[in-house]
Amino acid sequence: MGFFTRKNKKNAENLYKMLEIDASELDNYPNGLDDIMARNIDGFLIRNAVSIDSVDKLMKHYDNLDASEKFEVNNGMIQHPAPFSLIEQSSGNSKDSLINFHKEAQVRWEKFPQLSGVDFVGEMKSIVEKISRKRPVHPPTGAGDQGIYNPATYKYLVPGQGEFKAHCGNYFHNEFPFVFQHMKEISVIKDQMSYFVMLSPSSFGGELTLYDIEWSDAEIRKSGDTILVKHDGKEVDLLDEKKLARKKFTPNPGDMIVFAGGQIWHKVEVAQGEKPRRTIGGFLTFAKDDKSIYIWS
Repeated sequence: MGFFTRKNKKNAENLYKMLEIDASELDNYPNGLDDIMARNIDGFLIRNAVSIDSVDKLMKHYDNLDASEKFEVNNGMIQHPAPFSLIEQSSGNSKDSLINFHKEAQVRWEKFPQLSGVDFVGEMKSIVEKISRKRPVHPPTGAGDQGIYNPATYKYLVPGQGEFKAHCGNYFHNEFPFVFQHMKEISVIKDQMSYFVMLSPSSFGGELTLYDIEWSDAEIRKSGDTILVKHDGKEVDLLDEKKLARKKFTPNPGDMIVFAGGQIWHKVEVAQGEKPRRTIGGFLTFAKDDKSIYIWS
């Protein structure tokens, strides 16, 4: 067990309180998700969350997908299935389009264990329910009470190109209001948590970077995606490592990270070298009635 703590905001080594544990230790943290939401901790780095056998099967499943099922959302960042951002941009705010998206998701994930050889949702349930204060974990029902949300998305970052630009979960609420409106109705969407399982890190680069700036400090990201504007109007250059501390994480294959991604500005650095960066993950939110945890993407 180890800690990465946010005691001294200027010291990258002590920036955020990320609890590093083995998956076998999860039973010791039954209130883990509540602790993240309360910011008693900032997240978990869970070693050996998914077996290497499952990791290999998931990568093979992705590789066998038809090219038409993979979506290059940004230069060098390829996802499956189609992310909600594309639905927002292509739906014309049509409720029927959103319902169809959720119906397709239900069919996809009913077939997923057979097609991939991995019950990924079941594995995530078994992990997250150990830190959920006994709340059941499942994908939320879709719009119009039809279908479900995708519980996870594959992300493939092409070496030399692929990155995930600086963002925090709360930022998406205004950027994609059509999709998030339904989630606001059924869940406590503000300060949503992020999760992902590392399938294969890039040769180098591709780190998860957590910046020493949060949604409570800045809500505006200027064009170019590297400048944030704080509430007092001052600009923060995310590229300036001397003025803004940051902490970087590179999980191993099968490791899982759960963290306060709704609140903390973060990015995934450009994948470098010969190997792509490959992950699968999404978000975790509390249901409106606080009786379950939603896993979705």
